[in-house]
Amino acid sequence: MCITRNIMQANPSILPVVYDYKFLQWRPGVLRLDDRDGRARYAFSTRALLPGWYMIEMSVTHDRDVATSVFTATDRDGSRALQRFYVPCKQGRISKRLCYVPVGTKRLICEPIDGEGHFSVDTLRMVWLHPGFAHDRLLKRLGAVAPEWQNQPPAQIREALKARARSGAGVSWTTLARDTYEHWCSHLDPITGYARRNQLREVPAAEPAPTELPITFILPYRQSALETLSDALQSLPSGSRAIVGSDQAQRDIALPHGVQWLKVSYAHSDRALINAAVARVAEGYVHILFPGERWAEAADSLLAPLLKANPDVPWLYGDDDDLAEAGERVAPRFKPDWNPDLLNGYDYIGAAGIYHVNTLRKLGGWEGDSWRDARHAMHLRLGHRRGAGEPLHCPGIIRHSRVCTSIPQAGSAVLTELRKNLPTAGLFPGDVPGSVRVRHALPARLPKVSLLVPTRDGIEILKPCVDAILSLTNYPDFELLVLDNQSSCKETLAYFDELTERDDRVHVLQYDKPFNYSAINNFGARHARGDVIALINNDIEPIDGSWLREMVSHAMRPEIGCVGAKLYYPDDSIQHAGVVLGIGGVAGHSQKYYRRDADGYHY
Repeated sequence: MCITRNIMQANPSILPVVYDYKFLQWRPGVLRLDDRDGRARYAFSTRALLPGWYMIEMSVTHDRDVATSVFTATDRDGSRALQRFYVPCKQGRISKRLCYVPVGTKRLICEPIDGEGHFSVDTLRMVWLHPGFAHDRLLKRLGAVAPEWQNQPPAQIREALKARARSGAGVSWTTLARDTYEHWCSHLDPITGYARRNQLREVPAAEPAPTELPITFILPYRQSALETLSDALQSLPSGSRAIVGSDQAQRDIALPHGVQWLKVSYAHSDRALINAAVARVAEGYVHILFPGERWAEAADSLLAPLLKANPDVPWLYGDDDDLAEAGERVAPRFKPDWNPDLLNGYDYIGAAGIYHVNTLRKLGGWEGDSWRDARHAMHLRLGHRRGAGEPLHCPGIIRHSRVCTSIPQAGSAVLTELRKNLPTAGLFPGDVPGSVRVRHALPARLPKVSLLVPTRDGIEILKPCVDAILSLTNYPDFELLVLDNQSSCKETLAYFDELTERDDRVHVLQYDKPFNYSAINNFGARHARGDVIALINNDIEPIDGSWLREMVSHAMRPEIGCVGAKLYYPDDSIQHAGVVLGIGGVAGHSQKYYRRDADGYHY
């Protein structure tokens, strides 16, 4: 490890001081370099690092879907942590974040990634910041990452923090701002950030739950240890109704009040036990909870207002997470509202479904090769059943599930439901375990597609884009309209002439007005002859010949209005895989900087 120091010879109150640490000897390697707990830590002295505000600039290449670098400011021997900074590792890109090095810091310890994996550190710089500049940047960051301050201008956030400090917080407004920023930065990683958040026991305030929800809990008990069943029962709210279905004689276990033991001697599967237990429920809803799983403490408070406002909803579902071996909560699954296309390909609802018994009786019992197969098939039946209605989504963790170490491919019951509901679609094994690749059929008469490509000079990016579309696209009927917005480069203009001469699918249209993306595309649409319009940026290239066929097959479905593509950066990390509302207060790209073949933040 080589450390170099570069201090700018200037008044530090005006210009920044840059500390540039170049770790020349760091090579990719499995993180088992620290003999205490298997975590890699690299420590360097901070004799030249004065207390105050800094900007960490760091770039780490790693082989994980997401990772976080952790910096710890400690005393001289490293036994006492004074402050901890979390820096999200954007794959192959420089991440920046503010940090405040407290007085008394003698060592700064860096864990390049917070877990096991291969990595290389490409950039690591710490830039000293003037306090005034740092405070302004801090307030802007709070408006981006802290829900309490989202979309509020820095001046308004500052005044609110000052008022809070004056009202008896006991610390300055800058300390309040810094602590809030550190708190939310620690949550940015969807994997390890979730564990840190749970350690802080951050539970949102909720209305008091009613004494009893209209839910009967069904616990299939076959060969589990008694303590796992007891743990599940103890997690149920006081006064709950529950049925423990077993294929064995009643065990020596004290059941809480309201819990019945149901022996089903013919039950040789979980779904048979569940079907028998559901038949015992007269009214209300049922939820299936296996031994070793737990009902969340806040679940009743989250569900009560939904059920009160929608007393006749046929089914609903919530978010959930997993319980690791030591009992800690991991792998949160924060789910979207009703998404039938996602459900066709993967059972995103999973174990967190709650079903009205009358709805289940109309559909019949669960059927399938396994409980996972039967559950997914039931969700498909509910989702496609006329009159069942869309399920409600409860946005909050309502249960803690079991970690599933092996997920089989979709079973016969799921494939039967999909063939029934999508008779013309092709069904193939998906890339993610347990998923189905649904390939929708094209109409008998293929629609003509008009590809609109706005550009202004920039032949170095336009030519690869257009040439790849023309040479690779295997969809038979499309036209490509290049919308020229006042290009003047001779090479670009010559390329336009060459294009139109060699390929009669290409037309160059002149848009001789100031740049306006919407206006340019509206101009192109007025000249388009296709049944389908595709808006193409001039800096993208297709990498699969079936790209247009796939998009058209969705665009022509009656229930679909707009289709987007998954885009990659040149280094094969994801540029975006859809748009999610709420990022940055408005919306943002989903799964940005994940590896191309990553499963996503959960599956």
